[in-house]
Amino acid sequence: MNKATELIQKQQSGKDNSPAFVIGLHLIDMMKQDSRIEAILEEDLQNPEMSLENCAKKLQDAADQIHRETKKNTVCLTPMQAEKIIRKFYGLPDPEDVQKEEPAPEPGGIIELEDLL
Repeated sequence: MNKATELIQKQQSGKDNSPAFVIGLHLIDMMKQDSRIEAILEEDLQNPEMSLENCAKKLQDAADQIHRETKKNTVCLTPMQAEKIIRKFYGLPDPEDVQKEEPAPEPGGIIELEDLL
């Protein structure tokens, strides 16, 4: 288990089914999809200002803002909206910024000199 996951689980302890608990689960899933964010979270989660509870407050603030703008009695943040807020809060890279690695050429294939430049 990595350090970031340990920090998340520590902050989740005793808060089953709370917004902070669910945010922690989401962050763990995000780390599985993008290894770049592990180091960022490891550093951020040691800072009390960057706790899961404070991230949950950011999500609540966003929902409250939508409520004020739409004047509806209930508000729902979509998973995409929530992830965008979580990524902004922790300064995590956009998943679309992951550069796709090109497959290595087949052995015995033709090598273009331009590719070496």
